[in-house]
Amino acid sequence: MNTIMSRSLALLAASAALCGSVAQAARPLPVHEKFTGFTAADANSLPSGFLAEAAEGVPLVWNGQDNGSSAVAGFYSYGATSSSERAFGFLEDGSFGDTRLHVEIQNTGETTITQLRVRYNVELWRDGARLNRIRLKYNPDVEDDPGIIPGGYSDLPDLADTPVPVNAGGNVPVDGNTVRTPVDVTIVLTQPLAPGERAWIRWQYSSSGDSGTRDGVGIDDICIEDATPQGTNVTWVGGPGNWTATGGTSWSGGPWDNNGDLNAVFNTGSGAVTLLNPITAVNLEFATAGYVINGAQPLTLRGLIELDGGNATIAAPITGTVGLVKTGPDALFLQTATSTFSGTLAVVEGSLILDGATVPSTNLLYLGEDAFFSSSGDDLTVAGVQGAASAEVDIDGAVLTLDLTSVASYKGEISGAGDVIKTGSGRQRFRNQFKTYTGATTVNGGRLEVTENGVLTGTSAITISNASGTDSELLLQTDVPSFIFTFGPSSPVTTITLQNDGRLAGDNDAILTLANPVVIDSTGGRIYSRSSGTLTLLGALTGTGELRKQGAGTLVLSGNASGYTGQFRSVNGLTVIPTGQTIGASLVRVDEDGGVGGDGTIAGNLEFRDGSFAIFGTGETLTVNGTVTLRANSTVVFSGPAGTVIQSANPIQVQSGVTLIGATVSGNTIVIP
Repeated sequence: MNTIMSRSLALLAASAALCGSVAQAARPLPVHEKFTGFTAADANSLPSGFLAEAAEGVPLVWNGQDNGSSAVAGFYSYGATSSSERAFGFLEDGSFGDTRLHVEIQNTGETTITQLRVRYNVELWRDGARLNRIRLKYNPDVEDDPGIIPGGYSDLPDLADTPVPVNAGGNVPVDGNTVRTPVDVTIVLTQPLAPGERAWIRWQYSSSGDSGTRDGVGIDDICIEDATPQGTNVTWVGGPGNWTATGGTSWSGGPWDNNGDLNAVFNTGSGAVTLLNPITAVNLEFATAGYVINGAQPLTLRGLIELDGGNATIAAPITGTVGLVKTGPDALFLQTATSTFSGTLAVVEGSLILDGATVPSTNLLYLGEDAFFSSSGDDLTVAGVQGAASAEVDIDGAVLTLDLTSVASYKGEISGAGDVIKTGSGRQRFRNQFKTYTGATTVNGGRLEVTENGVLTGTSAITISNASGTDSELLLQTDVPSFIFTFGPSSPVTTITLQNDGRLAGDNDAILTLANPVVIDSTGGRIYSRSSGTLTLLGALTGTGELRKQGAGTLVLSGNASGYTGQFRSVNGLTVIPTGQTIGASLVRVDEDGGVGGDGTIAGNLEFRDGSFAIFGTGETLTVNGTVTLRANSTVVFSGPAGTVIQSANPIQVQSGVTLIGATVSGNTIVIP
């Protein structure tokens, strides 16, 4: 049974990078691809702009042309024998992992794209026991790395989920030219595709949770085109007046008609235009300054608001499902009204200024090159911020809450004497430009990722707290081998506070240093140094709550930690207390997979548990002013050069069943022989 699926869906944004692909140049729109002559001999046989991907670390397997007879997993060129009419083919097994086809597209036109139409056929070429399907996703290239498949797809919704049209089984070839399902999807872009920008379309081969052999599935007859609504221009004749749903004498080019797919053009005169009825328009175009669109009736937009000739104001509620997309170099002011539109709050060009207006909190805020946004001192909640390095968000006197469950990446500036609060389970990434706002920063849900180029240089305080019940983390990231992070001004120094097990984390494999002081609230906190990375704390460590060191990497306490009096747990990886440094913890507990080392001092007690370890360098001796205890039935591994590695003020307590590997106990010392 063949069906046509058509939906209009809003999307989320993504970041990060995936591996296991071979890149080619982006395809300009429109894209029409029938895979004629495609051989599936290797990745280079793919049409321009298309990339194939298997599970991470799994080599791509190319099986050439086939008519569905082969049961070998890999990528195929499906089609009738000796025919040049082909389809891109998938056939998986357990070892090949998830397989995907991507195409990178680019807007090479002169206008912004707000909607895309994607059409293709899902063809069945080999009927296995399982019911397999093709899932469609769209991903804006927020990292702007041409030819590199962006990550974050797991956070994006399926736009189409299409099972093969037949599931008879039998492991037999099928004529996919006749056994196929056409798919037709219109995508409302949460991030408008400005001229020159790129994005990605992905088709993923998936199963329906059943078992047995899998289907050979083809993708063919791909068409991707700009579906941004295009209206017919009618022009307001100038000056103040009333705007009605139909008719009226204030228009040139025909009377207004809400059902007429019309663009409202304001290019002469100025004044207040009052909505007397609900109004529906495709685009609003202001080519002269001084117009104010007001009234209590809603204005439903199906396209863009363009300002090229002067500023304009809208003081009426804005509705619709395509977001609010502002283009043109001049400023748009939104005043007083409460808008309910869904989609993206997008400033592609120029300025958008909220002046007493309320916009929905569930929409992403997007800014294009040189774009400017301000809430005029009013608090604002959005579903993340995303945009270009030359963009600016002004939060002077306001609180900007980034409440997102997906992923957003922002390259531009955030300025003003305002606060930033990250909530929701998603990830907000700050990169490319320093963020100079001078208020407090709070992470109370999800992750705030800050790169070496996106450091918060003005923030007065940073708090990471799980008080909301959602894991919260400040992640330090870098693309260089090592970097020193300093948040806030040089004076007064900005303190980072961990509350309710809030997390401070260093990036994988990087050598990172944090210059700021860290306070562990009485409700506790965690510090992560992941993989093979090293995180060094240069600032003072203070507080009374429990601090857990987690992650397989190394944490170095190079700052003054004598004022920290809580319980410290080395849960994973190595914690180093360097020469001349003292940790004031009442107890340092080394758990399974955790370790300790260094030439410094522990003011309280030290306890080793089963599966823990200790690593020392030449001449290093860890001094313990309390008691060292090796817990019962534990195995502890010591490594390093010969000599005394732990010196305790009291006799070492070795409980029953202890196995000490690499060292011996002698009175108040632990010695590597």
